Amino acid sequence: MPRDGGRRTTVVAVAGATAVVIVAGVTVAKVATASRVLTTVKARANAELDAARAQSV
Repeated sequence: MPRDGGRRTTVVAVAGATAVVIVAGVTVAKVATASRVLTTVKARANAELDAARAQSV
């Protein structure tokens, strides 16, 4: 077994873990952005509904 065999495995494992963290971070960012957009859309829809109700009264 080569002396650096363990070191290479560690480097590959760290690189793989870093990739997983980056992908997870991007996914979380996308979900957070989608959630914010959805909240904004809901707020606008509710405001429009309130305005329509106020006009009909």
